[in-house]
Amino acid sequence: MLTNGFWDNWFIDAGVGAQVFQGNSDQYGDFGDSISLAYELSFGKWFTPAIGARVQGSGLTVRGASYANGAYIYGDPDANGLYKERFNVVNVHGDFLVNLSNAIGGYKEKRVYSFIPYVGLGIVHAFKDEGDRKRNEISANFGIINKFRLSDAVDLNLELKHMLASDNLDGVTSGRLDGLSTVTLGFTYKFKKRGWDKGLSDEDVARAVRASASAYENRIGNLERELANSRSAADRARAELERLRANQNNNVQSSEKHVVAPLAVFFNINSSTVSRKEKVNLKYTAEVIKSTNAKFKVTGYADRQTGTPEYNQALSLRRAQAVYNILVNEFGVSSSQIEVVERQWNEVPFNDMYLDRVAIVMDK
Repeated sequence: MLTNGFWDNWFIDAGVGAQVFQGNSDQYGDFGDSISLAYELSFGKWFTPAIGARVQGSGLTVRGASYANGAYIYGDPDANGLYKERFNVVNVHGDFLVNLSNAIGGYKEKRVYSFIPYVGLGIVHAFKDEGDRKRNEISANFGIINKFRLSDAVDLNLELKHMLASDNLDGVTSGRLDGLSTVTLGFTYKFKKRGWDKGLSDEDVARAVRASASAYENRIGNLERELANSRSAADRARAELERLRANQNNNVQSSEKHVVAPLAVFFNINSSTVSRKEKVNLKYTAEVIKSTNAKFKVTGYADRQTGTPEYNQALSLRRAQAVYNILVNEFGVSSSQIEVVERQWNEVPFNDMYLDRVAIVMDK
């Protein structure tokens, strides 16, 4: 799966072209007289290589024809009683974009051509300079963007689109929806970051867990070797213990100290939710903690490659708190045995973007 951050893959585009209004009587007029200049300006974001959204403003002056004495006619009628009409429109709409080239063929960073259909809803405002001839109607919008890659930052767009609105948009009601067909040519500028990061798959998580387990096994092995080299110190400690026992009038209860290997709980990007898989490991750790009187700490971390330092500091604390809540509230660990510790500023345990999305439970 490909992912990105909130501030990644934003874009802005602008274009100019021609538009044709389809009102109640426009089919009876001269087609050439109904063509007018059009503009468009958009701002949006791609959430995945295939799914995006944008807000677009488009329109300008439209021309048409009408038999009725509508709000926007001008001049005298022709021999057939047909008036010319002219008015301005501004259509502001939100669109849902689907890059079918990426959805069907897979994401390719340097793909030259992309086929992008879209649908959307908006508000179209019709008006004329003189008087108060203004009206607002809901608009339905659909179209196709033919996108040609020019560079990493710039695309060339050929957009074909159509708008449908109330039949009263031009001030004449006949029971049929008014429409506006537009063809534009323009450019898209893509803000940084423009690429996509590969998400953390189950295989990546398993590999990270194996690497973490191997590191902990190495640590345990080192501790065992140190223990073997410290037998004489253990003998002295044993002798001291016997001396203390001999000096006591009452029996001394001994407690067994449990050694708990640090536990790494991994998270998805920008998440503080503990997965069901990680809860299994936490359950076993909770049982060991409850069998001791030892103190433990939970420290959360976040990778340094995504997000701001301030946001990552807060995310790290939420991850640690999530692990604490599960140990205490779900698995019954005493709150006096475990503490949430805030990481040092920008500190990471593994210096690896995927492994550093983690919370670590270890003894104090």
